[in-house]
Amino acid sequence: AMHFFVYLMRQGVMNWAHFYIMDQFGVPAVEATARVSGFEFGGLLGCITSGQLSDKLIETNPKAGAAGMRARVMFLYAMLSPLAILGLWKLPPLASMQWAAMAVFGFSLYGPQTLITMTGVETVPRHVAASASGILAYPAQL
Repeated sequence: AMHFFVYLMRQGVMNWAHFYIMDQFGVPAVEATARVSGFEFGGLLGCITSGQLSDKLIETNPKAGAAGMRARVMFLYAMLSPLAILGLWKLPPLASMQWAAMAVFGFSLYGPQTLITMTGVETVPRHVAASASGILAYPAQL
């Protein structure tokens, strides 16, 4: 279920954020799209750092279980989403601030998206890992 909602939010942002910025702040389409580009940059950083952070937690707490450590990281990243939305809504409509808010939003969504699949693959036997990945990804594609 979490995969579905992460994808739903991600697709909503990708399809509608530039329209929101254009309508709310009177920004031309090209500039609005440039501000929304922070979402993908933040997403890239979120993917990389979520894996590194969860791996570090697993390394320092080997008996705690990999899935539990990854779930903690997913939760922490997800808690950044409301801050990003609040920033986009309340910060002055400067290009740099809107780009940064979008980057934080991307960071907060792409990190959990990456870890959901990793967690699912790690909790099943190796010979069914690819199937587990596909089953986890299927609801997100609906």
